Amino acid sequence: MLAELAHQVGENDRSARLDPGLHAAWYALGCVRQAQKNDAAAMEAFERAVAIDPRHAASQHNLGQTLFRLGLVDEAIERFRLSLARVCLVWAE
Repeated sequence: MLAELAHQVGENDRSARLDPGLHAAWYALGCVRQAQKNDAAAMEAFERAVAIDPRHAASQHNLGQTLFRLGLVDEAIERFRLSLARVCLVWAE
């Protein structure tokens, strides 16, 4: 499993660096870093993903989880709020 995560990090990191505006690459990189318990790197990747697409609820939520683990509770709550607001908007459409 660790070898697979390492491979995914390499692939997603390469994709994100080749196309810095590619939301999916930053989001995937954040997910892999989160699975590795590398919260600082996960936070950086999710912040990039959110900067590209602030309406992506999963990016907001995962950034909130990472911030919470880093002890940044107020910031985490704001990300959870933004994520939930987006989900509610989708349900209402």
